[in-house]
Amino acid sequence: MPPPTEPNKLRTASAPFQMGGNAIPPSDEEEVPSDRVGRSRPAHLPLMNAPWGGNVLWFTVCVGSPRVRLDREDVHHLLVGIWSAPSSHWLVGDYVLMPDHLHFFAAPRSPNSLPLKNWMKWWRQEVSKQWPRPEEAPIWQRNYWDRQLRHDESYTEKWHYLRNNPVRAKYVASADDWPFQGRIHPLTL
Repeated sequence: MPPPTEPNKLRTASAPFQMGGNAIPPSDEEEVPSDRVGRSRPAHLPLMNAPWGGNVLWFTVCVGSPRVRLDREDVHHLLVGIWSAPSSHWLVGDYVLMPDHLHFFAAPRSPNSLPLKNWMKWWRQEVSKQWPRPEEAPIWQRNYWDRQLRHDESYTEKWHYLRNNPVRAKYVASADDWPFQGRIHPLTL
């Protein structure tokens, strides 16, 4: 269990990942609105910009069973294939797969893209249908965390933090050594 934190402060980067509360901070000092402290379910806020312009979101999605591992080559290939498909209504940018959760950035592909909630349901269902080990179901937790980015600097800062998750978890010495990460589409704000 992580150590207690001061009210309205995010946990430090060295604390273990956990769902609930405040997912993955961009810095140790960022203030959190009091209505988000200890949140047990994510609030999926509406996009701030036109549905296709300047909307890049950062996602955290966790596995639904301790038997599921995302840090496998066949799973990595499956996710990239689904996210790259022309039928995917959103463009996935940078991503990193950890054993029990994944992080990625995504943006609507066009003005006619599926709404966020529908797209998240679509790709998670596609992955679940094609999962190489069906006995591991359920693959995903019901909910996920998302946060809209406000400027390019925020993307770069958050990507640097996320791609170093395997280093902080002591899986590899350098982020470049982690094989379960990449970029499918370049995203800009």
